[in-house]
Amino acid sequence: MQPKVLVKKEMYNIPDCWLPKVQHDLDVGYDLYVATRQKLPPLETVYVPTGIAVEMPDDLFLDIRPRSSTSKLGLVIANSPGTVEPNYRGQLVLIVHNMRSYTQVLHRGDRIAQMVFHRAIRPVFAWVDELSPSDRGAGGFGSTGK
Repeated sequence: MQPKVLVKKEMYNIPDCWLPKVQHDLDVGYDLYVATRQKLPPLETVYVPTGIAVEMPDDLFLDIRPRSSTSKLGLVIANSPGTVEPNYRGQLVLIVHNMRSYTQVLHRGDRIAQMVFHRAIRPVFAWVDELSPSDRGAGGFGSTGK
């Protein structure tokens, strides 16, 4: 059975909002829509409202990520991936940085970010004196020669 995610309209002064949706049947990223026209000054970061809040089952969380086409516009979702916990009930807001040297404008209905859902795993941690050996060991940061 598919989990149910409840969506609440957060901005009642705008005529409509859009439910997040995938563009193709096997996509996992649900597009988020810009709720209001936003000016993005050059080299600045702006909070961009989506106009919606979500309630998801306790065993889910979501990440907000840029759509693949967003970087072509010179835009960065600043805290990507931004993790949204299952107990958060506020509006989903995108933190967007304009990397261009000129002002850009986002329009209502533009899709610049998407959300990807994950199952929450809550492990139990335990202190130990030693970890079991592996073929990699403690090697990292260039340990494979590149």
